[in-house]
Amino acid sequence: LDWAGFNALLNQSSIWTAQTLKLVRDTEPVPPEQYCRSVQTQSGASFRPDPAKVALFLAEGASLIAGDAQELTPAITDLFVALGQSFAASGNANIYCSFKGVQAFGAHYDTTDVFAVQTEGEKLWRLYENRADTPIDIPADVPDIRRWFEQTRGRVMAEVLMRPGDVLYLPRGCYHDALAQDLASLHVTFAITPLHGRVIFNLLEQAAMQDPAFRAYLPPAGKDG
Repeated sequence: LDWAGFNALLNQSSIWTAQTLKLVRDTEPVPPEQYCRSVQTQSGASFRPDPAKVALFLAEGASLIAGDAQELTPAITDLFVALGQSFAASGNANIYCSFKGVQAFGAHYDTTDVFAVQTEGEKLWRLYENRADTPIDIPADVPDIRRWFEQTRGRVMAEVLMRPGDVLYLPRGCYHDALAQDLASLHVTFAITPLHGRVIFNLLEQAAMQDPAFRAYLPPAGKDG
């Protein structure tokens, strides 16, 4: 995914929504109202990013996260499918564009295994010594949680300078952050989520709902409560 391909994707405004294309400035999310506009479609009004407004924010140094990108280009799709088959996993691909000296996210961990593929520019990743124990849910992105991440990340364990073509594997729960070193950086992350124990309960619920006894209301409490 080079700069030309990335810009071509951004200009296809009809494929993006406020949920799939997000902007972050100085670790703070940019409200969608500032870079999106309402457009009329056959299905009614839709709130979509405005390419001109997005370009303005990027020119001012904001970082961009384009989510659910696993089907946007043949190359990304091929790698996404190959990883899913190799690890018997579901997941998604996100595109990240950031600029020199501007950090979109502080130290944090992901709830999936991640493969980060650097495609343009350079980015310095810092990996910390601590690791969350098999996390399933990520805490909300609020100031208190950001401070908690900073307090629990531990010391820097390694620094990895990523250049185009490099791939970095981040295990689930690994604390990390990253900062663009070149004028601008572009990378794609592939989140890989194999099945874990929660799926057993989902299957049991689906099976139980086939039985009328589980769909019926529970009996009212008796006099003894």
